Amino acid sequence: MLLTQKQIEDLNKVANKLPIQRLIGYAKDGTITEDVLNQLTSMNSERRSQLLAIIKAPKPVPAEQQEWSAITPHLSQKDDALLALLTAYISHWEGTMPLGHHIDEARAAIAEINAIKEVKEWDELDKNSAKALAAFLRKYPQTSHQPEIDNYLWATVECNTDEMQCKAAARLYLQLLPNGMYEQEAKNIIVPPSASSSAPAGGGGQPAPENDTIRNSSPIVTPPITPMPSSIRSLNLVDTWDWLAANPYDANYDVAYQHFMELKEKEMLTMREQLSAYSPDRVFYLLEKGIITEGELLNAGLATKESLDILRNRDEIIESLPDINVEIAKCRKECAEDHTDVFLFGIPSTGKTCILMGLIGSPNININTVRAGGPYACVLEQFLDAGLTIGQTPKDFVATIEAEIQDGKDKHLLNLVEMAGEDFAFKIADNENGIVSFEDIGVGATNLLCNNNKKVFFIIVDPTAKRVAFNHLVNETDDEGNVRTFLVRKNVNQKIILKRLVDLLAQPENKKILKNVDSISIVITKADLLGNDQEREDEAYRRFLDQHKNIIGPLVDLCRENGINAATNGQPMLYTFSLGRFYVGGVYQYDPTDANKLIEVLKGYTEITKKGNFGGKFKEIFN
Repeated sequence: MLLTQKQIEDLNKVANKLPIQRLIGYAKDGTITEDVLNQLTSMNSERRSQLLAIIKAPKPVPAEQQEWSAITPHLSQKDDALLALLTAYISHWEGTMPLGHHIDEARAAIAEINAIKEVKEWDELDKNSAKALAAFLRKYPQTSHQPEIDNYLWATVECNTDEMQCKAAARLYLQLLPNGMYEQEAKNIIVPPSASSSAPAGGGGQPAPENDTIRNSSPIVTPPITPMPSSIRSLNLVDTWDWLAANPYDANYDVAYQHFMELKEKEMLTMREQLSAYSPDRVFYLLEKGIITEGELLNAGLATKESLDILRNRDEIIESLPDINVEIAKCRKECAEDHTDVFLFGIPSTGKTCILMGLIGSPNININTVRAGGPYACVLEQFLDAGLTIGQTPKDFVATIEAEIQDGKDKHLLNLVEMAGEDFAFKIADNENGIVSFEDIGVGATNLLCNNNKKVFFIIVDPTAKRVAFNHLVNETDDEGNVRTFLVRKNVNQKIILKRLVDLLAQPENKKILKNVDSISIVITKADLLGNDQEREDEAYRRFLDQHKNIIGPLVDLCRENGINAATNGQPMLYTFSLGRFYVGGVYQYDPTDANKLIEVLKGYTEITKKGNFGGKFKEIFN
């Protein structure tokens, strides 16, 4: 149970009077957290130490138990799907190792699956192909089939009648098996023994006896691998792969392969960092070339079989969905009276629409699909069900969606307001005319800001981007009054735009707008890229301070001067948000957890029910 500020204050008054066992129970069930304990200033040190030890003691994590329980029924499958589940499980929990974890069982299961895969791949391997044998040995360096590979690989050397090809095959053999059974024979092919050591001892054309004295008198030196030519070193991932396929016996093969693996690792890292932005066409091109396998994507948690199926049929799926621009045109820009207006501010591509989609998809909120932006909400829900996001919203776009949250007998009435990030960047925070009053800007969402409804502001921050580049539509009028429209590539600095927003809000001209604002909070999006559930809040907090520390002081001052965030003395709250588990190509599996947390926050700021504070796990961003 999460305690309100009033409950914490009441508990502080009786902190030394309540039975210690009751307090211990509160610590065990999570009611008293370390943050709460720090606010119980009246509690004596002995009780505090006892409770702190219980709070910090390792505990089973329900989410870990649930995830393992979901995996258990599939343990007998021994396939790539199970491998992906096990790999994701280890990635989630190996950092924290919660009490009762199943990391060791997961690793044992992965080892068993890999062993089965090795057997299957060995059975299907073309053992007459040096390239196939080399690839298998690189993939399974500890394989029990190494003696057999040794013989098969040497056979590919002996079968060459051309001297140059034979030497190239022997060089590859030594690169792969420097201590192989045929090491000396391979060295003799590359650098034949000297004439003196092989000539007859006393003439007559007969070979000299093979003894240690003769063998050691002319040592065989394996030539070093020559550096890969700079022309090859400069090749990109695809061209390097093509070079390897065309030059399996080249002396530079291993160096080129190392270069290829470095490029491949960078490509996989790019996929992980740009899950939504990474091109689906690029994914399938790499798969078709064999540069990256489906199994590698599954093992790395970058894809599932379902997500790849969605990507394969993405065009057909999108074609079956309503045209987003047509539905937007049906919407009315209106905010119902006596509702709390919830504004989402952020530059393009920060995840505002993802937050809106998450809220719409939550079972804890009821969306009006008829009034205001109802048609737009319906489209978002269909994209949510399909596991796809929409593209950048058009310029001048504003959506207002009526919603209500049922809370027992009470209903919390809301207007969810999303505006185009382009408008936010250029017409509000950085308008070219230097206007400082929202009323004077007079475009889109600014008209709605000036109504009399109570308001909640969410400032949306993408922790993975400092700058965002996009095409900006510009209208230019010549001296004769002709209007010309053209695209300009714009580059938006998120840090500067957010600072300008705070400075703009602080202008005296906007005082009457701020009197209706109850809360200003920070939402860090793309939280699925910030680690597991235990890590993401700390990582979001760290990144926000690294990039936006300069707005904290002015924002707190602004809130205190205008009675905003009254329950926390003006301090804004920081929340993390993810629409769910994302996979490469922008496909995702929706998870309403973070949306439900924001809904709990919104319950605290409505016209019908004023609770004075809000629930949800948060971190103060100003001390």
